Amino acid sequence: MIVLVMNGSLLEPRMGGRWFCYVLCVFSLLSDLMYLLLQALLTPFLTTPSASASASACVVGFSGVLFALGTLRYHYDPDGVTTLLVVTVPNRYAVWAELVLGYVVLGASWMGHLAGIFVGLLYTRGPLETIMKMSAGLASSVGVYTRRLHRFIAGKVFGVRFWAGEEVKLNELRGSRLKRFEDVSN
Repeated sequence: MIVLVMNGSLLEPRMGGRWFCYVLCVFSLLSDLMYLLLQALLTPFLTTPSASASASACVVGFSGVLFALGTLRYHYDPDGVTTLLVVTVPNRYAVWAELVLGYVVLGASWMGHLAGIFVGLLYTRGPLETIMKMSAGLASSVGVYTRRLHRFIAGKVFGVRFWAGEEVKLNELRGSRLKRFEDVSN
């Protein structure tokens, strides 16, 4: 989770809080889906006992998302360098070096991390960012139409009137209803 804090502290100010949260949610779903896709595609080709054992294991975690965020981080600073243990690596290769280093030194799930890298590449070099922006725009336009529908329903059911997009204040509405009630009772 330290990696999330490091990547998040660099990416969140650049992207904005809402977009960063949206990216995290989408990456969480897509990295798991990418892992399942890689698992289905690569398992028939894994012949070593350790590789086939890892193919039959169930992997759950957030590290794929962290690798996707790392891909974004290094994409935004391609000319920089990163030090991994004692090796200095250019940023454009850093996420791949982390993948190899994590598998060789730590014995981490290379397929789960590879899935995260692929999701990050889909965002930086593929259509994912555009698709996410289009779906976010669609969601905001749906919100506008939902507010309009709520105003229409409120007008029909509760007799609330809207002028220039503003709701009549509740006190004025109550006052007008009380006045009508008094007129009817007299």
